[in-house]
Amino acid sequence: MAKKDRSKKKRSIPSLDDIAEIAVTDPELAVNLLMEMDKNHPDNCQVMDMLAELLINEQVVGYHGDLAIDKAGALLQRSIELQPQQNPIRYFNLAMITPNQQEAMELYNTGIRIAEAEGQAAQLVQDSDRVNQLKNEIVQARVSQADLILLMDLPQTEAFHQAHSFISMALELIPNDRRALQNRASLLMTEMRQLDASLRDPSLSPTEQEQRRANIQTLFQNCQAAITSSVQQWIPLLDSPVFDDEDELPSPSERLIASQLLVDLRLSQHALPILQQLISVDDENFDVCYLISLAYADQGDMTQGIIHAHQAHLLYQKENEESQALIQEQLFRFADYYQLTQMEEPVEPDESSDDGKMQIDD
Repeated sequence: MAKKDRSKKKRSIPSLDDIAEIAVTDPELAVNLLMEMDKNHPDNCQVMDMLAELLINEQVVGYHGDLAIDKAGALLQRSIELQPQQNPIRYFNLAMITPNQQEAMELYNTGIRIAEAEGQAAQLVQDSDRVNQLKNEIVQARVSQADLILLMDLPQTEAFHQAHSFISMALELIPNDRRALQNRASLLMTEMRQLDASLRDPSLSPTEQEQRRANIQTLFQNCQAAITSSVQQWIPLLDSPVFDDEDELPSPSERLIASQLLVDLRLSQHALPILQQLISVDDENFDVCYLISLAYADQGDMTQGIIHAHQAHLLYQKENEESQALIQEQLFRFADYYQLTQMEEPVEPDESSDDGKMQIDD
């Protein structure tokens, strides 16, 4: 009788490319595989970098909130110690999760220096794909620096100046980068609102008030130009059957921010297609519902404006007190929204009426 082969089959070990593919559909499995690889190969910086990025960006069972961030931070620091002059992304990822703002700024600067050096090396060997990849990474880092500088304890004028400087550096590298343009628009909007609030200062002379109003108008026009240039690059992609390329289409949260800016700037004709796509995916999102109500009203479609305003109001009532307070703080700017919610929802046309038009109660 033949002997049974009792030898154990070796389990195949997936490559990092395999794990990257697994992470798209099953990030938890990818994290577990990388944990095992890190345990067996503690000096493999690629494993550490990939694992850290997953912990930062994905919701993984067993690793939530501070636990995931702490683990990712330890991995990135260990990776940097082993290879301090390689892979700028690890510096950018560590900067994102570093609570000390000054340390985060330095991490961005170090990562940018490494990316610039790698870019020069890639140019020498005519690796255009790598050059473009590094340019995009630097631009994203500059945009993050612009956001970060506004959170630091600096005089307001200096903070705005430095933020504009970071955005200018980003746009020098990629002149029409949609992220940098949207960030510029957000920055200009913040300046405009603060300047508008300063008009209430009773000590201002008529000349000073006139000058500030002129400055607000300039900021308004520059803000319109920046956000329009940004969204026109990707709004046509919303009609595409496949629009999930992260390099081409902003994330849903970025699209919502763009919509907010467009509505604020009375550019609702650009905001509507974005909001229509967002609400088709999630019609239980308060921000989307109230913004689309304003956009429809601004375009003269009061029927849709009222319908979505009432939907937003219903969603608001479901929120807890803390969330309601935050929403109220946002909505004080939008008198139009309150007017819409005071109007009755449209009813079906009265078939017995002569004209058959939709009736709206006063």
